Amino acid sequence: MAETLNLYGAPESSNATTIKNYFSEGAEEQLEIGFDRTGTKRIITVVGQDGTAAYQRFLYVTPDGKNFSIADYNQIIRQVKKDAGGNIEALRTSLYRKGYLTEKDYNTKSDAGLSDAILDASNNQSKEIAEALLFNPNATGELTTFDKWLNSQVSYGGGGPTQRGQEITKQDANQLIDAFTVDMLGREATPAEKKTFFDSVSAEMKKAVVKQRTVGGKTVESGSLLNEEDYSRIMADTIKPSVRGTPLEAIASGTGSIAQSISSLKSYASSYGIKLSTQEALDDVLGGLTTGGSLSTGKLNQQQQKIRNMAKSFYTNLGDSIDNGISIKNLATQFANTKSQVLEVPSESLDAFDKDIQVALRNNGKAGVMSTKEFEKLLRNKPEWGKTKNARDEAAGYANDILRMFGLVG
Repeated sequence: MAETLNLYGAPESSNATTIKNYFSEGAEEQLEIGFDRTGTKRIITVVGQDGTAAYQRFLYVTPDGKNFSIADYNQIIRQVKKDAGGNIEALRTSLYRKGYLTEKDYNTKSDAGLSDAILDASNNQSKEIAEALLFNPNATGELTTFDKWLNSQVSYGGGGPTQRGQEITKQDANQLIDAFTVDMLGREATPAEKKTFFDSVSAEMKKAVVKQRTVGGKTVESGSLLNEEDYSRIMADTIKPSVRGTPLEAIASGTGSIAQSISSLKSYASSYGIKLSTQEALDDVLGGLTTGGSLSTGKLNQQQQKIRNMAKSFYTNLGDSIDNGISIKNLATQFANTKSQVLEVPSESLDAFDKDIQVALRNNGKAGVMSTKEFEKLLRNKPEWGKTKNARDEAAGYANDILRMFGLVG
């Protein structure tokens, strides 16, 4: 197990085994190469924590290139600036020429922009070190200082970046689509799905380019890179054929978010007096999934609104109640209790789809629902009423009253 490091104490020896210890299970502060919160940028982070700056880690290489330390984002910024000494402008220029510092931040000498550029470059340097040692069996464990690593990077023409794009490795793409399919379908992506996603996202990245130009002394950018919603859309399109080709029962009985959303939508529809089939629910779920919208955030707002609108068209007399958040299920429960008492049937067997309750809910198109008195009258006119104990007791009571009128009973 690797010891916890103090950046300003004695750094550790820069050998492959020591660095690998930090990525080994059981390390005091176990590290991993994962994704930031957006899911689009690979970073080194503490295992079990999200990709916020507080838990991101960097491999800081000492100026002699012989030792290293584990640094957080504040420490790496301070150390890189400290190592630059009186040559901060040279550092700024190098970061600008390598594409890490924007023209605007370079010209305005923005300290915040410089810090962001250091973080971005240090993250890439740290990943290269870690990936080489973890995945390259021929790696020797030799380290490169930040300034030497930065100088070895490709420079942009014209002294600074004029165009920015994106790239994704197959490894990164596989991790993204695997995480997505596990969440959505409860399984990892198939080789065909991995290839489709990698090819699709790579093709879109080639088209998604940000161009910079200077107009009147100001930097103007045009175009946009892929964002989290774009990744969700591409991943959704990737798995959609597989979902369509899987038996409906297998999808609905699964453990992924799609199965959970199908169940949730059907239950929600039932609460508004709408019978939604599994196929209809799946179509609605995939509709939200494909657009990278509600399902990807764990919500089904758009689909639920569709159900509420449908309920208002079925129960035209209850539109105001539905708009005020009153579900058909809540209204039906009151009538179920009444029917249970009057016709002596278990209330658990009754729901909004019961034909008598439907009559009460629709109320012949009149505003609101049928009154309890009207509903009881409706039930007493049914043949089932005559078979109840309530009816027999009531009939016996009437008979006794008549006999009393004739003086035949006391």
